[in-house]
Amino acid sequence: EAEIMEYFATLVSTLPSPVPPNMTDNFDGTPTGYPWAETGSWNTSGGTYNKDAIGYENTYAGNSAWDSYTFQADMLTVGSADPSVGWMASSLAFRVSDSGNMYRMRLHNNGSLKLSTIVDGASTEIASVATGYSPFAWHTYKIQATLDNIQVSIDDELLININDSDHPIGRIGVRTSQSS
Repeated sequence: EAEIMEYFATLVSTLPSPVPPNMTDNFDGTPTGYPWAETGSWNTSGGTYNKDAIGYENTYAGNSAWDSYTFQADMLTVGSADPSVGWMASSLAFRVSDSGNMYRMRLHNNGSLKLSTIVDGASTEIASVATGYSPFAWHTYKIQATLDNIQVSIDDELLININDSDHPIGRIGVRTSQSS
């Protein structure tokens, strides 16, 4: 019995650490278990995650094997290289496998909420809806991805409900497009 217990302790010590199934990041310095992989210079300040300079940057976190999940974020586009150009606003990415394959949700400055699929770097819009929201104000965005179904809400208002199977799994992220 002692030999079995010694073997069991040795066996357990060689097993990989469990990956946490959920991710919450309040940007307060508490480790999430899923570090953000960034391009550009991002920083945490006052409980927010910021990309101060205007440019094309991204940051991703999570588990590349996630399939069905809810991604919720409070987000505000602070600045735009040209506020008259609708797509120059920050966006959320989900089911990200790499920088050229993912879904992207972006609120344009005219209030148009657009959901795109990006496959091998080529972006295709799969849903668009007119809203009264502005990317230059704080909003709570929620993306629910369950199997092929994708639901996108702003401030608890369901705006997009679509089925698409381009990206069945992947991480989450934040992207800037000539914005901060």
